[in-house]
Amino acid sequence: MAHNPVADWLEDLWGSRVAQQYIQMPPLAKDLILHIPSGRRPGRVLHSFFPLWPDVAVGKGQDRHVHLAQCCVVIEQSIGQVAAQLVKEGQSVVLDSGTTTSMIARELRAFRRLTVITNAVNIAAELAGTPIEVILTGGVLRENSFSLVGPLAEDALRHLSADILFLGVDGFDVHFGLTTPNLLEAKVNRVMVEIARRTVSVCDSSKFGRRSLSLIAPPSAVHQAITDSRIPKSDLQALREAGVEVTIV
Repeated sequence: MAHNPVADWLEDLWGSRVAQQYIQMPPLAKDLILHIPSGRRPGRVLHSFFPLWPDVAVGKGQDRHVHLAQCCVVIEQSIGQVAAQLVKEGQSVVLDSGTTTSMIARELRAFRRLTVITNAVNIAAELAGTPIEVILTGGVLRENSFSLVGPLAEDALRHLSADILFLGVDGFDVHFGLTTPNLLEAKVNRVMVEIARRTVSVCDSSKFGRRSLSLIAPPSAVHQAITDSRIPKSDLQALREAGVEVTIV
């Protein structure tokens, strides 16, 4: 196995279990989120991507940024497990691109009769070799991403129908809606919402109260949201008042 400085560093601080969690993370998460430029201390890189939850307790000798990164991975894994429990054999499922939906895909590998529709190349690869029927939309591969976008992806989706969509987002403003910074990604996600009978938002609590450039859909388009217990109480209340089922992991 190739030498991995991040995994080695995590193992020194947290042990082999945490290092293994990092190794099992989706490639996009490791390459783009936890990438360490030459000569830089890993904690500094992690800090730029995980400036979350200042009240997280860190043990003696433990790097706070590593602890926060571990928390994010654990939360995404928990969301993935809960989301997979909503799926039934024989259904058709849409997964958009993202680290959380990649965790869902990993949980779905145990299914025997399932169709998964996705615009994420890495998710298709995750499900390769399983009995699951995978429909990859086609389209233009985004730079520095595993996501396929553009008219080809949108047109392919419009000819399909799905029971449930799991949608990861960069921002969830409970008064404005679900957002992402990429215009083309937003258009693909919008079609996903249109073809799915049920839309489930999957994101950690840090995404609430945030807006990105492109609106995907208003809050009224969301049937259920799966997140962690640090969701702001005001947002939790607003979602429930709007009739959105909220599941806390």
